[in-house]
Order: sequence, then structure tokens, then C-alpha cells
Amino acid sequence: TACELDQNTMFSKRPGTELIDPFIPASSHDGRLLDKEGSVYKALYEGQNPLDFNFFEASSIRQVGNKYVMVFSGYSGKEYGLGNTNSALRYAYGDSPLGPWRSGGVLVDSRGVVLNEDGSHLTTTNFGHNTHGSLQEINGQWYVFYHRPPRGFGNARQAMVAPVKIEWDKKPVAKGGQVRITGYDPFAKNNEWTAKASDGNEYTGAEVTSEGFNIFGLPPYGYYSAGIACFFAGPDSNDYLQDNHDVWNNSMDVAGLRNGSIVGFKYFGFEGLAKDTKGVKAFEGTKQGDNTSLCLHLTPSGRGAFKIHVMLDGPYSGETWKGREIAVIDVPADAKREAQKFMAPVSAVEGLAGKHAIYLVVEGPEVQEPQQRQQFGRRQQPQRPQGLFDLHGIWFGKKGTMFPQAVPQVTITVDGKPLNIPETPIYSSNANGYTEVNHYQVYGALKANSVLKATSENPKVQFQVSPITDGRATIRATYEGKEKIFLINYVL
Repeated sequence: TACELDQNTMFSKRPGTELIDPFIPASSHDGRLLDKEGSVYKALYEGQNPLDFNFFEASSIRQVGNKYVMVFSGYSGKEYGLGNTNSALRYAYGDSPLGPWRSGGVLVDSRGVVLNEDGSHLTTTNFGHNTHGSLQEINGQWYVFYHRPPRGFGNARQAMVAPVKIEWDKKPVAKGGQVRITGYDPFAKNNEWTAKASDGNEYTGAEVTSEGFNIFGLPPYGYYSAGIACFFAGPDSNDYLQDNHDVWNNSMDVAGLRNGSIVGFKYFGFEGLAKDTKGVKAFEGTKQGDNTSLCLHLTPSGRGAFKIHVMLDGPYSGETWKGREIAVIDVPADAKREAQKFMAPVSAVEGLAGKHAIYLVVEGPEVQEPQQRQQFGRRQQPQRPQGLFDLHGIWFGKKGTMFPQAVPQVTITVDGKPLNIPETPIYSSNANGYTEVNHYQVYGALKANSVLKATSENPKVQFQVSPITDGRATIRATYEGKEKIFLINYVL
């Protein structure tokens, strides 16, 4: 349903205008129209198949050239040989925000559609649940904004952005004009990216990558969270990506990696960027003689020795992907079960042109995932998967590059006795009204004359400690502009 809004109220229909119902055809996950049988779609062009839209929810409209593009969450997949999902954005285009409209197809499928190992079919490399978002032009480059659901959990939403190429002509849509949107690659012919399998199926939406706004590739000499990985394959790969609720820790772990697991990062800008372009700051590439090493920040589980095969360009060495092994990282069985750095020289990345993907392929003993306890009532947080190791971060190093600084820890004492600080903050609810996950509930034997102290091993952490009132106090800890609030309540 759609109408023009009354600008005096911004919630009611503008007097003298028409209510268009139905507006855009809504479909079920299996492609059936959900509107009443016999519905007439006045907002579609004559001859436009209502089944081409697959509308689910959450539309937004952008002006692109002399036309309008409507972006919405919609079911996609069947048209390129995969199962349907509403973990995708679709688009339509017209000459007016009220239509009539023509379907444009898929804008992005957050499941990360790529070729399978031999290129015969398309496959997915990410989790699916739902997604929402829209388009925006920034510094002359169009981007699609969306979210992906770690572990396929709909209430865990990781913000994503990817560049797209938009082509439009000057003809009105009413006279045959079109809008065409594909993935964007600054190094590809015509700057266009699609994934086409030998069976004829082609995905034309945005590519799911690790780059964000770094469309020329990630600057290689920088530390990156494992949570920006964009390719997941192997046993129980839907469970790998973990949540993070620590506002001081811009990171997400990839946990429970096992024999056969593959984790990929697309892309690193080994060529570098000579000057600021499209809002992206210039950065240094990898040069011959840099003595570059690949560095991984990980925690071994103590379940046996394992190898990590470092693959350039593809996780598979066949003709389709043309991946090649550039290093192997060996982790011994007796490695300490703590977060640490493992390195391997990778001179193969020095002097490369353009941008390239890195894939980590795990080889080691089989690890049996422990059976999870049956859960009753409301669904709880999933248990962290168990494997050979957990991956925290990745970066390329050379002389002069530094290992990332550890996340500061806070210690709170009452009369010299340390208090237990929970690992996770208080979750937002209608009752508490919190809009950020930075409040922590802490209990201690507070008295009017108690000595309440807060310390950290990092001198950059600044504290504000309130007076104790009625057995309660508040400690505010600030680090690099981010605040944590510890609510201390009296308990025996």
C-alpha cells in the first residue's frame, strides 16, 4: 500500500490523492503472490510480471539520474539457481516515487554468492536470515548498505556495505528507459562484478566482501578483526562468527575452526593506492623487499597440532579459482591455550597489482563437537563452537609494524576486595531503556564509608567514581572516547 503523505502531519494521506492498494506485489518464500486473487497492480507497467518483485518488507526510494529506484527486502535465489531467501535486497525502478515500476532484480544477497569449487554452479558462503538496507551515493560512488546475520540468527545483525555500479539512460522508463545495478570492481573490465556459473546461472548483485568502504582493497599493513571475514565453508561453518558486546573491542571472533574449515578475506590492496580516490585515503602497498609476513592472532584449543594453509586468490587450486598456496602456518599440539601471534613469510604478495583475496584452509585432526544441552522456553544464546582454534585477527607485517594493543581490563575493588565484573553488559529492554550495550551490573558490599576504587593496566583509561549513596555507586570508565558504565549495587 502506498500514498502521498500530508506534509502537515507526515503520517496521514495527502488530501485529494489516491491510496494505491496493492502497490508492490508481495510474495511468499516459495514465490506465491500474497495479495488477494484477482488483485490489479496499478503501480506496475503493463506486461510486468508481478512475480518478478518478491517483495517482503522495508522499502526505501532513491533518485538515480532522471529515475527513481526503490530498494526493498525481497526473496531472491531461484533466478540464479539457489534456494530463495529474504536475506537479500531487491530493486525496482520508475519515473515517479509512486510508479509505475519495473523490476530490476537482486541488489545484494547477504549469503555471499560465489562459484562453487569447479564453477559448475553458484553457492553461498555466508549465513542467511533476513536483511534490510538501501542505496547511497558517496564521493561519486554508489554503495548498498545491508546487514548479515552471524550464525543465521536474526537478532544478530552485522552492518555491511558494498560498492555497486549503476547504469541508467536518459529515456523515461515509460519509453523503455532502464536502470541496471551490478557489483562494482575498480580493477575489472567496465568496473563490473558478477558471478556466472557454467550451468548458465548468474548472480548480478553486489559482492559480499571484507572491504567495507575500502573498495581498492584493505590496506595490507593494518590489523583486522576476524569478524570481517566474508567466506565461510567447512563443517558447521554457519556457527563460526561470534558476537561481541564490548564497546572497547572492535572485533568479532571466528570460533570453532576444524579440519576442512575455510575462512576467506576479500580483498587486500597489495598494489596500494597512490592518492586519495572517491573518499578512500591513499595507502601503502606491499613492495618487493618488504619481507612481508602474514600474521594471525588466534587461540589454540589444545586438541592437537594443526596446519593453516594460506591461499592467495582462491581457496581451491583448480582452473575455476586458480588459488595458490603461499604459506603454511604450523601450530604444535603443545601450543599454549591463550591468544597469541603466529606468522609466516609471504613474499608472494609483494609487488602484486590490484587487490587479492586471502583464504585460510585448516588441516588437522577431527574434533567432535560436544552435544549441546537441550534448551527449553525462549531461545538462548548459542554455545560457542569447539574446534582446533579460534581466530581473532589477521594482518600483514613488516619491520616497524606493531602488534595490536590488548583491550584494556577494568578492576573494581571495595575495601581492597575485587568485585566480579560480568563479561557481557546489560541487554537493552523496554524497562531499562538502554540504547547502548555499555552498562554493567556489579554487586559489592558497599557501605557509606567503603573505599571504592577502579583501576586498569592501561593508563589511557580514565575513571569517574561517584559517591556511595544508599549502598549504590556508579563508575564511568572512558577509553578512546568510548564509555563503560558500571552500576555498583549493595549485596552482602
